[in-house]
Amino acid sequence: ESDAVLRQAAAEGKNVPPELAALVDKIHRHAYKVTDDDLTRLRATYSEDQLFEIVVSAALGASRERLVAGLAALEKA
Repeated sequence: ESDAVLRQAAAEGKNVPPELAALVDKIHRHAYKVTDDDLTRLRATYSEDQLFEIVVSAALGASRERLVAGLAALEKA
């Protein structure tokens, strides 16, 4: 439902539309702090399916960054 460019931006945590920036940043930094209120204010602009894809993309991107950092640390050890 959401544009592939938007999903990629959410995964990278960069160049997302201003209304999504706070949510994507929160997912990348402190995903456990995301609340229903964070999503409720976005429902006026994005459908449930779009929000789901954006949230999942941001979460996968954040996990990928952590994986790469962990593997790099193991190689240096």
